[in-house]
Amino acid sequence: MNKIDISSTAIEKGIDLVGGFLEKLAGSPLEEAGLLLADKLRTRRLKNQIKIFSEAKKIAEENNISIKQINLKTLIPLLEFSSLEEDETLQQKWSNLIVNFSDANEKYESSIYPSILSQLSRNEVLELDRIKDTESIEVKEFQISGIDILI
Repeated sequence: MNKIDISSTAIEKGIDLVGGFLEKLAGSPLEEAGLLLADKLRTRRLKNQIKIFSEAKKIAEENNISIKQINLKTLIPLLEFSSLEEDETLQQKWSNLIVNFSDANEKYESSIYPSILSQLSRNEVLELDRIKDTESIEVKEFQISGIDILI
C-alpha cells in the first residue's frame, strides 16, 4: 500500500497546485470583497457629486449665470473633494463654489479654495457664516476646532 505524505510541505504544495485553479473558478473572495466595497464607495461618491452638481446647475439657472469651462487644476480637486462630502450644509457650499468658479463673469484664478473647503467641518463653516453675517465689526472671540480665535 502506498503511503500518503501529509507533511505540512506536501499540504502547502497541494494548496499551491489547486489554489490557482480554484481562484480561477470562483475568484478570490478577498478580491471580490474589496471590489464590492470599492463599488459601494464609488456609488456613494457619485451620489454626492450628482446632488452637488445638480444644486450648482439650479443655482446657475436661477441666477442666469453664464457657465464657462473650469481649468483642470481647479476642476479635478472640485470633483474629488466634493464627492467626499455628505453633509448637506457643506454640499451647499460646494455647489456655491462650483458656481463661482464656472461663472463666465467671474475671474477666480486660485485653485486653493477646493482644498480649503475640503478641510472645514460643518461647525467651522457655520461659524464663518455667522461671522460673515455680523453687520458690525467688533472684536469677537470664538473657537474653531479647539483653537481660540480673536477677531
